[in-house]
Amino acid sequence: MQQRKMMLEGVRPPECEYCWKIEDAPGENISDRFIKSIDHWAFDKLDEALNTPWNKPVNPTYLEVIFSSECNLNCMYCVSDVSSSIAREMEKYGPYPNLPSEHRMPKHKEITGDNPYIAAFWKWFPDILPSLRVFRITGGEPLLSSNTFRVLEYLENHPNPNLELAINTNLSYSQQLLEKFMAHIKVLLAKKAIGSYTTYTSLDGHGAESAYIRRGLDFERFTKNMNLLFNSLPESRVILMCTFNLLSIGSFERMIHWVDGMKKEGRKVVLDLSYLKDPDYLRANIMDESLEAKLLACLELMKSLPSFETYEVKKFERVVNWACSTKSDERNKWLRAHFLQFIQEFDRRFNSNFEETFPEYATFLKICKKADIWMKVNNLY
Repeated sequence: MQQRKMMLEGVRPPECEYCWKIEDAPGENISDRFIKSIDHWAFDKLDEALNTPWNKPVNPTYLEVIFSSECNLNCMYCVSDVSSSIAREMEKYGPYPNLPSEHRMPKHKEITGDNPYIAAFWKWFPDILPSLRVFRITGGEPLLSSNTFRVLEYLENHPNPNLELAINTNLSYSQQLLEKFMAHIKVLLAKKAIGSYTTYTSLDGHGAESAYIRRGLDFERFTKNMNLLFNSLPESRVILMCTFNLLSIGSFERMIHWVDGMKKEGRKVVLDLSYLKDPDYLRANIMDESLEAKLLACLELMKSLPSFETYEVKKFERVVNWACSTKSDERNKWLRAHFLQFIQEFDRRFNSNFEETFPEYATFLKICKKADIWMKVNNLY
């Protein structure tokens, strides 16, 4: 309600920084607040939202929930609060040395025993379900939570034919678990207990590079589970979310061709791009000229392929515009040195090898090593 009050008064809430950065970047960039405002669950509510007092309770038409932080992946930009794998890593090793923030350390006390927020959700859900247009379960990995399957069973007995059900899933688990989940979805669709179903899954690069970024991801298993989804639910969309970061650049040309191939086969797949905001030493805008050239070439490639929708290209274009227009050479000295420190510790913890996985970053890595020496000489760590 407080955020709504600020927006109605023309104030930019700090927590909406992601959109402000996009809107303030050079060029005519459309941020998510515009995109989401014209979506079906919001567009017919705009006048009501504008004219409703800021402190009046409103039932949402769009709702996202996180039932659990249980997760089988350890993504390098993620945090303990939403990934149990990272929480275990940080408990074992502690914070990353020589970095300005403890971005992977837990910021909230873990809830032990019965979770009052989940209890409150199940008390609230029957009241808001009739007005919901989109219900999206994220995580953690939702398929590792019993509450996800409880939702499916509840919807089977309490239909909402206008509801779009959506799941954020990393598709990095057994085929049997995915088949169990899809069996529930098929029942819901057959009984018209929901209007539609959408899968949201994440991939920030292609092949070995994607597995480096999203530790624990098996790219071959991921693609097999993608194919299983397409074959089992051919009418349902798969939204391939890419949190575009510094390490996405090297393999993104292959990523574009891979998605293009699926589209040409008639798969209902959408490439949805957003830029990584935190931590700042993994942002794409600390790239050097060699990586910037690769990034601009990727944008031209996507523009040349007719299989990509205009909005897909535009979302990538705004990421590229942001990355290329917000670079700061002086600030980048710090961030590139911090990047090197993070990568070296990340490799040590997981017995991985950045230089072997990302050979196209050799020039950039030399720049980072020089920045690291500069930091040490000036006692800036």
